Amino acid sequence: AGPRRARALSARALSPSSIDQPPNNRGSTSSTSGGSTASVWVSHAHLMAQLSDAVYAVNRTDTPSEAVLSAKIKTEVERAGREAGLGRGALTVVQVATPEQWPFVAVDERDASGAVVARHVVCRGVSMRDADVWLGPRLGRALPRQISPGDGVVCHAGVLDLAEHLFDAGGVRALVEELPPTAKLSFAGHSLGGSIACAFLALARLRLRFPSERLLPCCTFGSPPVLALDFAAPTASDDVTSTLGLPGRDFLQAFVLKSQLVSDPVPRLWLTADPFFGLMESALGLSALLDWRSTPREALPSSSGARPILSRERFLFQTCGTINLITSSAAGTRCEELATADEALDALRARPEERTPAGVLRSLLCHSRRAYAASLAALHAESRAASTPSSLLDKETPRKSR
Repeated sequence: AGPRRARALSARALSPSSIDQPPNNRGSTSSTSGGSTASVWVSHAHLMAQLSDAVYAVNRTDTPSEAVLSAKIKTEVERAGREAGLGRGALTVVQVATPEQWPFVAVDERDASGAVVARHVVCRGVSMRDADVWLGPRLGRALPRQISPGDGVVCHAGVLDLAEHLFDAGGVRALVEELPPTAKLSFAGHSLGGSIACAFLALARLRLRFPSERLLPCCTFGSPPVLALDFAAPTASDDVTSTLGLPGRDFLQAFVLKSQLVSDPVPRLWLTADPFFGLMESALGLSALLDWRSTPREALPSSSGARPILSRERFLFQTCGTINLITSSAAGTRCEELATADEALDALRARPEERTPAGVLRSLLCHSRRAYAASLAALHAESRAASTPSSLLDKETPRKSR
């Protein structure tokens, strides 16, 4: 694998609202106060992180009635908008799903005239305050299942069941189908919420054939991977994003937080970076199974990234899209794009420091939704403060003066 690149992402795939521009300038690649299209990308990721934090206001303990729930989530969404630098009234809550289903919030972003320019569907992760809706048996169904026969993508069966239920009975399908024709759509979430967001994205593309040009990047924060290429129906694609017909890998953004030599452990679940996979490799009988399941590359279509599960090259799922490693130090906050799957897996593997009791605690703290929101806020602030912040921009990233 080549050297990692500490940079913001290419602007070619990004069209979220910029920091100093009104929402109706979505799609523009003009510069922001940071003097770079990179600020546009940071702005969208920052807003998604703030909304992914805000959706945790939906829980049974603090929202015993529908009126209390509506008031609280409205307050939290308004806070998220302020944190992201949006004007008053730019975000309006369209729908709130209750904990009895699975909590998600649909938020419309409006321009100065009140027209909807984007709809963000943001899912909540597991909350200790709603222990009875953890859906353990459903999440335990971790084997891949086809989303649509022959389309080349599989999803975690339990997560797909939940996403399908929310899509139909929960109203997500209507949110997508009733979107104004000029508005764009994005999905996001923290932890399990991000996994559900990925399933929503796949359902929107494969079941509804939602136009890819009207999508904004799907952002996940500390989420376990739940998508992979279908080995039973392999295509020539080397990544899930191309099989879904997305314009580029940048349209699926996975953020992983790292601090003090440890990183969030959740995004390594079900990958070959999962410690449980390492135990399988060291067990004599299971190691032989992995060898038997491994398939020669020449048996697959040219350039295909599909691999069988429980093989040396794939546990259950695969890294998809762009993996971004966020690290903080005295020098500032950096967002490091991991350019290849091998780089991503290497970065996600547990280090010796994480195997001590103190390391386990620090790694779990990296999974905090508020830690992700704070880290993206720091990136946001740094992108505004400097015209060419070396910790964020690749040298090849094109820049324009305002």
